[in-house]
Amino acid sequence: MDKNNAIRIAEELTQERKLYSDLANALPAGIYRIRVFNKMSLEEKSWASSKDAPYIIEFVNKRFCEILDIEMHEFESNPGIVSELVFEDDKAEFVQKNIEANLNLTPFS
Repeated sequence: MDKNNAIRIAEELTQERKLYSDLANALPAGIYRIRVFNKMSLEEKSWASSKDAPYIIEFVNKRFCEILDIEMHEFESNPGIVSELVFEDDKAEFVQKNIEANLNLTPFS
């Protein structure tokens, strides 16, 4: 692949990301996508703590951050912050559902 072709492809990918982001930010729902680290994803303590989350944020729309009243950069740099926002009585279920979603490769619900 020559340099000009690589530049063109990079520009096209940037444009696609912008279009995707515009679309996602126009929706009334909060949307996010995470990439989970396999080894850590089944450790209960990883999902219960805001430190050393077993995942990184690949995408988050503005509405998600508005709903949770967090700054986008804050969520992207510390994705485990979400666990701090979960009501204490609901944390065990939150942790279990995250583990099950990763174990079974199903959406979190």
